[in-house]
Order: sequence, then structure tokens, then C-alpha cells
Amino acid sequence: MHDLKFARQIIAALEETLKKWPVAKPVISLTAHVSLSPFSHVGAQRLKETFELLAEAEGFPPVRLSVKIREIEIFCQHCRGRSKVVQPAVICPRCRSEDIRVFLKEEFVVDAIEIETSPASSQEKEAR
Repeated sequence: MHDLKFARQIIAALEETLKKWPVAKPVISLTAHVSLSPFSHVGAQRLKETFELLAEAEGFPPVRLSVKIREIEIFCQHCRGRSKVVQPAVICPRCRSEDIRVFLKEEFVVDAIEIETSPASSQEKEAR
């Protein structure tokens, strides 16, 4: 379910970006750069598969999807230590206490849409 929600967010970002794109610059390829939280309940491969199906159903040309797993900061109430994790963590990696706080802003972010206009020209990115 989350994978479909995130794939729809990518489609919306692509549509928004392409609406603003000058018609005089034909698009050769598109790459969507996204970040997933390790707590998002969605794996990178599953998101890619869902996105490919949705993009095809929406009539998009092939779009590359680059998925990065974001580091999340946790704070241990027991040892007072801060750690960064890329795997879902329910214990402190330092003292093994379960008394932790997770600092998570967003589960999923579209970081940028990269548009290539021709093989010889440079690529342009629109930060999200």
C-alpha cells in the first residue's frame, strides 16, 4: 500500500516538472531521485516495480528510478548516545537498550527529477 502511495507521489512530481519544461527542449530521458526511510515499510526493489507499472499505465516514457535509503538519527535515553542508522532499529547500537527515540521527519522524499535533453548536452536537475 505504501509503495503505491509513494509511486503516485513520484508520478505527481514528474507531471509537475514536465508541465514547466519548455516545449523547445525535447526530453530524451528522465530520472527520479528519491529517498526512503528505513522505517517506511517499503523496500527499494518493491518501490521500483510498483513505480514502473504505474508509470507505464500513466503513459510515461521509461523513467529511471534512483532510490536511496536515508540515514535516521536515534537517541538512547539510557546511555544518552546518538546514532545514525540505515536499518530499522528498535535498540541502541551502543548499549542495546530499547529506550530509544527515533528522529524521523519524512518516510519518503522525491529529492530531484533529472531531465536529459540530448546526448551531447548537459543534464538538468530540479530539486524538490
